[in-house]
Amino acid sequence: MPPTSALPRPRRATTRRAAATSATGADRWARAADADEHDAAAPLPLGRFDALQQALGLSLADLGTVTGLVPRTLQRRRARGLDLDAREAAPVRRLERLFALAVVTFGSPAAAADWFSADVPALGGTPLARAATDPGARAVEHVLAAVEFGFAA
Repeated sequence: MPPTSALPRPRRATTRRAAATSATGADRWARAADADEHDAAAPLPLGRFDALQQALGLSLADLGTVTGLVPRTLQRRRARGLDLDAREAAPVRRLERLFALAVVTFGSPAAAADWFSADVPALGGTPLARAATDPGARAVEHVLAAVEFGFAA
């Protein structure tokens, strides 16, 4: 067994995450993801969906495909001034949480958005496509954790 001093020291992810979050403006995404963990049954304002769509640079149809929301449903809710209910909001919150993790991992919203649309061999496709399901979202989380701790993904 090698001496303790010869073993690599793990990175301090929490310190790095906190520094990256405040330095890149990603704190907005982190706060939104953290707040939703405590109130997942609450309605989600359509403004959050719009902000995620803009941050990812996706069309309404593309983001609707990933979240399972039909563009016509979103238009109807917007016209009536209604928020997304808990069932409709769950996939949006999942994608928001993953995007917040990616922003912290890659250092900026633009880099995170680029990564979401890139083919990642470890995922067998794009993170955006995999994030459409709960098991796929967990796979995306695992890849982000591997990247954050210095492993190639």
